[in-house]
Amino acid sequence: DPADSDSHQVRTAESLMQRVRALQRGTLVHRLLQSLPEIAEERRRDAARAYLVRNAGGWTAEEQQALADRTLALIADARFAPVFAPGSRAEVSIVGRLERPGGRPALVSGQIDRLVVTDAAVLIADYKTNRPAPRAQAEVPPDYVAQLAVYRADA
Repeated sequence: DPADSDSHQVRTAESLMQRVRALQRGTLVHRLLQSLPEIAEERRRDAARAYLVRNAGGWTAEEQQALADRTLALIADARFAPVFAPGSRAEVSIVGRLERPGGRPALVSGQIDRLVVTDAAVLIADYKTNRPAPRAQAEVPPDYVAQLAVYRADA
């Protein structure tokens, strides 16, 4: 029976509901991170709450507040200030051609969650809200590393 195998994960109604909830959380966070930096700082909390009241059906007021607090804390974090500063852009489409040694060029397209061009660098933020953040670079899934490598090569 494949369900008895350690390599086969059995999905339960509870695990499916947790997955649905995680996907909804990801959609909510993406939208807040896209929109809130464009709103005056003193109005962001009210805007986040209003958005979550309209769009986070099935979430308690406390859960909505916790999500708003965590998202606002991320935007206010000094480590990420340039990505959310005035002049940064959300949901930037890119299209390009990457030359491949000895092969035909690869045509690529993508959508960058947040982009800012400074005098010193081009900074890209691509949100991955479908799983906990890795604690070390070696834990980053290879597909994510490849995605960002394409963005870097295309920039």
